[in-house]
Amino acid sequence: MEFYMKQSHGREALKDVGRAISTKTTIPILTGIFIKTSKEGVTFIASNSNIIIERHIPKEDVDVVEFGSIVVPSHHFIEVVKKLPDLIHILTKDLKMYISSDDIQTSLNGMDPEDYPKLPNIQEEASFQFLGRDLHHLIHSTVFAVSKQESSPALTGVNLSIKDGVLQAAATNSHRLALSKLQIQDSLMGDLIVPGNTLNELDKLLSDSEEVHVVFSDANISFQAQRFTLYSRLIEGKFPNVSELINVSSSTSLLLDRTDLMKSIDRACLFASDWQHYNVTMKVISKGRLNIYSNSSEVGNIQEAIRIEKMDGDDFQITFNGSFMMEALKTLRNDRVKLGVGGAMRPITIQGEGEQNQLHLISPVRAY
Repeated sequence: MEFYMKQSHGREALKDVGRAISTKTTIPILTGIFIKTSKEGVTFIASNSNIIIERHIPKEDVDVVEFGSIVVPSHHFIEVVKKLPDLIHILTKDLKMYISSDDIQTSLNGMDPEDYPKLPNIQEEASFQFLGRDLHHLIHSTVFAVSKQESSPALTGVNLSIKDGVLQAAATNSHRLALSKLQIQDSLMGDLIVPGNTLNELDKLLSDSEEVHVVFSDANISFQAQRFTLYSRLIEGKFPNVSELINVSSSTSLLLDRTDLMKSIDRACLFASDWQHYNVTMKVISKGRLNIYSNSSEVGNIQEAIRIEKMDGDDFQITFNGSFMMEALKTLRNDRVKLGVGGAMRPITIQGEGEQNQLHLISPVRAY
């Protein structure tokens, strides 16, 4: 194998595949990066058993002299490429890689590429397409709400439910729910759970303007763009039925300035860290003012009032996890937010004004 590439192209490609490398793997071959040259260009592949990232440098951006493949130690290869001048020459012979740039020469011992795991073969029968910016928003508005508890595997992922041309993404840790919907052109049906970690890594690879082709089977899913393909296992199990939660009724609705509410909740959280659930209390003190309060037994307390732009329904008082509220508010696009409250122990609904395709629910907490 032999090829020439610009240092900038190699650095960016290795940065992308490096996201899939784990230092904790017990499989030696997975500590390396698989490299292959072909008439189409150069391909880099890395895997941690859960996800695989395949990154392509097209033939227009590299000079391939000889076809071949090798697996090289990831850490040293990435660091060497990062520290070299612009044009890099790579040659392999007998499972050894020789790297040169200007007057710099280095070599790395390689591994047999035949020992590297094969890419999943996912049938094209179930697939759809996104624009990168739409997929980015779908991830950004849901993945933060997945559970961190491995004891409930299904809750560590985002549920993608496809029906009647609508893709619904939902994530929950049993105490909050994040939901986002997107119209798609395809008429397929599907219900799958994608690991939250997979979507976090995918989000870092996305470019807003590129199209992403999504293909899935019973066990695997792939996200293919022009520059990369990410493969992942799906999570087995049953995701909770969230349809009943979505239709929760509210006896009171408020319209608030999102920035004012975020700043107020952020300040309240400074005094809420004593509590397991970052307790913040919200109370209507008049038809036009909302009081936000939190206290720390060791430090003190904070309270402030913000303006209610519009209110329908009864006065209320409710305590909730301020950290959960902040994370939900950050995902909204509109400058105004609509809160729905059905009672002191009923979930709070959170929506951007006019954002019918995105919804957040937060369960209240007891104030004692």
